[in-house]
Amino acid sequence: MNARSVLSSALLYALYAALFILSIYLYPFGKGGDEIRITSQGREYIYPLDEDRTIEIEGELGVSVISIKDGKMRMVSSPCPAKSCIAQGFSDSLVCLPNGVIAESRRSEEDVDALVR
Repeated sequence: MNARSVLSSALLYALYAALFILSIYLYPFGKGGDEIRITSQGREYIYPLDEDRTIEIEGELGVSVISIKDGKMRMVSSPCPAKSCIAQGFSDSLVCLPNGVIAESRRSEEDVDALVR
């Protein structure tokens, strides 16, 4: 390897690192919404994320329990067989397909400039 190719490789890696760091500042990880929207059995429920609470949602197999704590949500219990929804831990979206319960963090519509349906 000659010095010129080493220098160009180093500059390319520095550019990649700078773009990565810039992307973290422009799109911060874990910045979810300010409310949680839960859908189950054709119904929609909306709760604020700034209030700690436990929510029981009736699904196709039984009751799923979602916990909101410190602005984060997680599935605490569910009647589904695999319990993979519980293993998700704290997340911006929770899905229990067997029980038909879907929860997602989102910005309230008051913060939206335009809404297209």
